[in-house]
Amino acid sequence: MSQSSAGRLIIALRVYVYVLASALVFSWISYSLYPSFDRRPFFAKNDEFMDLLNYIGKTAHLRHSSAALGQGFPTFAYSPPSAFLWHALFLVHAHPLWPYIILVVLAAFILATVGIRACSAVAPSGDTASGVVRLLAMEAIALTALMGWPLWYAADRGNLEGLTWALSGGALCFFLGRRYRAAAVCIGLAACIKPFPLAFCALLLLRRRYWETALAAGITVALILAACIGIEPNPWKAYQDLKPGFGFYSKVYVQSIRPPDEVRFSHSILDGLKLGAVILEARKFNPTALNKAIQRTSGEDLASRNANPAEFKSWPTGRALAKIYPFVAFAVFAALVFCARGKPALNQITILGIAAAVLPPNAFEYTLLNLYVPFGALAIFLTAEFTRGRAALTRITLFAILSVYALLFAPLTFLRTYAGVTKLLLILLLLAFFIRTPMPTAYFGDKLQPVSPEEPSTV
Repeated sequence: MSQSSAGRLIIALRVYVYVLASALVFSWISYSLYPSFDRRPFFAKNDEFMDLLNYIGKTAHLRHSSAALGQGFPTFAYSPPSAFLWHALFLVHAHPLWPYIILVVLAAFILATVGIRACSAVAPSGDTASGVVRLLAMEAIALTALMGWPLWYAADRGNLEGLTWALSGGALCFFLGRRYRAAAVCIGLAACIKPFPLAFCALLLLRRRYWETALAAGITVALILAACIGIEPNPWKAYQDLKPGFGFYSKVYVQSIRPPDEVRFSHSILDGLKLGAVILEARKFNPTALNKAIQRTSGEDLASRNANPAEFKSWPTGRALAKIYPFVAFAVFAALVFCARGKPALNQITILGIAAAVLPPNAFEYTLLNLYVPFGALAIFLTAEFTRGRAALTRITLFAILSVYALLFAPLTFLRTYAGVTKLLLILLLLAFFIRTPMPTAYFGDKLQPVSPEEPSTV
C-alpha cells in the first residue's frame, strides 16, 4: 500500500465525520440560541409525521374510494399503489408510524451492512494503515446511516420517500453487484410509489439490458393499473377522480413557491429557479425580509387554502416556470444520461442518483437519500483503489468531495432560507466532479486502465 495515499484517505475520512457531526451540532445550536421557525432542522413540532398520518381516514377503505381520495383535505396526490401501501401500514398496527419506522430503520441497517461488509472485503491486508482505512470507511458508512439528516427528515415527515428509497437503494446495490434482474424488480416497485426512481432505468439501458428495462417499466405499469382497478373497477374513472388532487398539487407545489418554513428544505432545480425569481422580484437578500417576500408571493393561508382548494391562485412567475420546466428537466436528464455513457459504475449511479434528487419539481431533504448508496460505493472505491495508488486524486479534491457529501447529509438550517439552494449548488459541484473524473474498480465490474507510475500530487 502507498503510505501517502493511505495517510491522505485516513485524514479525509476523518474530515468527513467531523464536518457531518459539526454541521449537525451547529444547526441545533443555532436553533437553540435563535429559535426561529426557519432555523429548526425539522418542520414545526405540530407537523410531525403528517405526510403519513394525514391519510389514515382516506385510505382506511379503498374499494370504490377514488372519488373520496380525489376530493377534500388532505389532497391525495400520490400514485394509486401508494394508497394500498398506506392501507397496509394501517392494517399492521393501529398507529402506522411504528411499522413505517421499523421498515425504514431496517432498510438503513441492511444497506449500511452491505456497504460495511464490502469495505471489509476490498481493503488491502497486511499493514496497520490498511486496517485504519478499513475501519474509517466502515465508520463513515455507519455514521451516515445513523446521523445522516435525509433519513431523519423522512422519518420526521413520515414520507413514503423512506420506503421508496429502501427499494431504489436496493436496486443500486443489485446493479453494482451485476444482478440486473433483481435491480429491475426493485426499480419497478419503487417507481410505482413515486415516479422518479424510473431514472435508474437509464442504468440498465446504459448496460444494454433492454429486457430488464422493460421488466422494470412493466412492473410499474402493471401495479399502477392493478391499484386503479382495486380502488375503482373502472380504471379510467379512478384516473378522472384522482386527477383534481394532482391538479391541486401542481398549483400549490409546482406553480407556486413553497412558504418559508418549507422552501429552506427544497433543493430541486425548479425550486432554485423559483427562489431566484422571488429574490429578483422583491430585491430582498436578508433572510428575514426574504421570508416575508416569499410568504407574500406564495399567498398561502393554509386554512383558506384547505377549505377552498379550487380557489387557490398560483404565482404567475411560477406558472411560467412550471410550463417550461418539463422541457428543462427532460433536456437535463438526457444530458446526464449522455454524460454517464461509458463511465464506471460508481460514476453512473452517482450521476443518476443526482438526477433523481434534483429533477423532481419539488424536492425536499428526503430525496437526498438517493445519494446514500452512491456515497457508500465511493467509500468502497476509495478503500479498494485509492489505498493501492490506483486513483490519482489530489488531497484537496479528496477532502472537497467528502466534505460536500458531509454537508449534503447534514442539516444546513443555520443558513435559513438559503439552506436548500446551498445544497443544490453543492450537488452541482458533486455532479461536475463525477462527470469529469472516472472512478473504476474491479469490485463493481469495471475495466481498470493502467495508471501512471508517478505518485499523484499531494497538494
